[in-house]
Amino acid sequence: MSEYVYHFDDSAMKRFSENFECRIGDNSGYHEQEHFDKLHMLFCMNRNGSMLDVGAGMGRITAVARDMVKEVVALEPDESRWADCHKAYHREPDCLVYNQSTDQFISENPGKRFNLIVVSMVLQHISTTLSRKLMSDVATLLEPDGVAIVFTTHTLEKSKGFSFSGDNERVYVPEAEFNQYAEAPPEDQHMGLPVRRFSKQDLIDTVEGADLEPIFWRQASYYRPEKVGFFAHRLNLEPEELMNVGNSQFVVVQRRN
Repeated sequence: MSEYVYHFDDSAMKRFSENFECRIGDNSGYHEQEHFDKLHMLFCMNRNGSMLDVGAGMGRITAVARDMVKEVVALEPDESRWADCHKAYHREPDCLVYNQSTDQFISENPGKRFNLIVVSMVLQHISTTLSRKLMSDVATLLEPDGVAIVFTTHTLEKSKGFSFSGDNERVYVPEAEFNQYAEAPPEDQHMGLPVRRFSKQDLIDTVEGADLEPIFWRQASYYRPEKVGFFAHRLNLEPEELMNVGNSQFVVVQRRN
């Protein structure tokens, strides 16, 4: 059974987010603002259609989408996060929150398709095998003229790789070790989150391998100037190399005809 279950401490993620900035206007916005601006535009374009939120977590995207898109389905395989999302945002018949992965949903809803699919901050926490499978599921669930937006980590090609958020000794771990750890039960993940740092080409290859065609790509969430040195040192880069590199990226895709 394919699952994308991941656990993290929300307060720790909030502290981590304080290392980044957006580059819209005066830089005072939330560091993921550009991503959410694009989501808002896609919600508006699909207000009479259907949307799937894959790996919905506690529902930060579902919360907005359900009041803008006619039909919203959210999938969250982690039971505790699903319970919170379901309690807050499940609203029949137009916003359904399921404790499922994509392949479970497909098996129970053969032929179901969506105009818009959102995969936000999921790919980097799952094995490489499962990331490819998840993108194939997205292609299966997407309407022929629909679009999906995939949001994940970003770094330079030479600093891409695999890591564990709680491993202070190693910045990089072998792919095989990462995959084994990422597929282990959450209670056995004693080194924090598995985190894959995608380069642009890694992400493009992952979606294209699932017969999805990239139609728009953008990096976002930049390192704050006073924080660049710390991250450059960890990645064995010069600070100047990271100054204009987003820590996150997103790509909008369509099914390849």
